[in-house]
Amino acid sequence: MRIGRECDLAEARPGTSWGRAVVALAACLAGCGPYLGTTSASFLRNVEKNPDPNIRYLAYSKLASPKAYDSDDQREKASAILAHNLQQGREPTATRAMICRTLGAIGRKSALPALRMAVNDEESLVRAEACLALGKIGEPEDSLILARVMVTDNYVESRVAAIDALGMLKPKDPRVLAMLIDNMARDEQVDGAKKGVRSKVGLTFATRQALTAITGKDYGGDFKKWKSYLDEQIAHSEKKAAAIQTATASPNPTPVDQPGTIQQTNTAQATNAPPQAEPPPQAVVPIQPPTRPIQAESTPVQPPIQPPTRQAQSVKPTFPNLARDLNLP
Repeated sequence: MRIGRECDLAEARPGTSWGRAVVALAACLAGCGPYLGTTSASFLRNVEKNPDPNIRYLAYSKLASPKAYDSDDQREKASAILAHNLQQGREPTATRAMICRTLGAIGRKSALPALRMAVNDEESLVRAEACLALGKIGEPEDSLILARVMVTDNYVESRVAAIDALGMLKPKDPRVLAMLIDNMARDEQVDGAKKGVRSKVGLTFATRQALTAITGKDYGGDFKKWKSYLDEQIAHSEKKAAAIQTATASPNPTPVDQPGTIQQTNTAQATNAPPQAEPPPQAVVPIQPPTRPIQAESTPVQPPIQPPTRQAQSVKPTFPNLARDLNLP
């Protein structure tokens, strides 16, 4: 028996089917697989440099583990790289979906723009994972995006994911509650990918779970009770908004919880206060004209301007006296 077994193993050449099975089994038992490392730095290195899409897929999935990070800076760096790769759209469909799931697990708000863009991806699998990630780390305004996917998407997996995300996000907008209740009231839902397949049960159950998570009420599948609850919430919101608007418009704002308290107090004080006597009218003193006569201002008379007088000057002879100098008689 021992020799026969050795002969059988010897005949299992790698080129035969039995040989390939033996090699594969030995590799699995020996743990021969791609080593990706244990830290976020090693996973990111495979994400950025490894040409094998399968290895990159595994690296993306490993980055979702909290044990891969030692600090918040590493999480922020990983989130930035994954969001950038998601926006590029160069990875395969399954890898893009895994990126969305990992971004939701990392939980950084910086990834929200990329996830909002992935909600409009051409593949329903990517849209579904993007909706679930928005439900984990999204803002209240993202509830309208999820509600739009719930109503307009043609694939059930995307719509169910959007409903589950609304249950995780728990928006307080009455419009979202109205859309959820209307969605539950539909008679049937048809999957666009699988023609003619009814999916009422899955969508209705997901809607009930989301409504219960948001409101804290559990009316089951009773549409009338959910509709009545919605009407009460809308009436309460309108009443509260009107009270706030009235308090803001009045010069002395009244607290919303106790309307009319300040006005009643002021009225009571004005009623109990004794009447005050009016002050006597003051005598009107007439304005007297000034007793000092007003004299016209006299303008000084200026003397006429005399032309300047030029004094005659004696002109000395230029030449000497010729008679005296010549001794003439």
